[in-house]
Amino acid sequence: VPSDGDASDFRFDGSEFDEEQSQRVMLMDMRLFNTDRHEGNLLVRRPRQAAGGAARCEAKCDVVPIDHAFCLPSFGYFREAEFAWRYWTSAAKPFGAAAVKYVAALREDDDVATARRAGLDESSCATLRACTLLLQRAVLGPRPVVSRPRATAPMPRAPMPRAMAPTHCPRPLRPRPSPPS
Repeated sequence: VPSDGDASDFRFDGSEFDEEQSQRVMLMDMRLFNTDRHEGNLLVRRPRQAAGGAARCEAKCDVVPIDHAFCLPSFGYFREAEFAWRYWTSAAKPFGAAAVKYVAALREDDDVATARRAGLDESSCATLRACTLLLQRAVLGPRPVVSRPRATAPMPRAPMPRAMAPTHCPRPLRPRPSPPS
C-alpha cells in the first residue's frame, strides 16, 4: 500500500487524519476486537495536490489500517487491546451519520453465520457477536423492548412426576392476614 509513513510519523492526537476515516477504523477495530492496532499498523497518505499544483489546504490525511492478524480472539481470552486511535481527537467526537447508519444495519446473526462458513471457530464467532452487540449499544443506545403477545389461555401444567412431588411440608402454609382498613 503506498503511503507517506505510519501514524507514529504524525501528530500523536491524530488531528491530521480525516475524521470519518479515523472513525471507520475505530468501528472496525471495536467490532473485530483487534488487539494489535498500534501506530505501525496504520498507514497514512497525505492529500495529493489538485490539478494545477494547488494543495488542498482543508484536506486531512487518509488513514489505511493494515495487519489484521490479531482480530477476533477466542472469547474469554481477551488481553488488553492496543487501540492507537484512543487518544485521537476524533475518538472524543460523536460518530457521524454514515457511521451510525452502518452500525444500525449490522446483523450479528448473519455475520456470525458468514464467519462460520468462512471457517472461524465458535469462540471467535462468540467474540464477533459480543463485540457487534456492544458496539451497537455504544453507538445506538439500548434496543427498545419488544413486547411479546400474551397467551389468551393459561398454559396447561403437566402433572409433577411422583418422584419429584414434595413428600412433607415442614410448616403448614397460613393465609396472610388482611391489611387493616
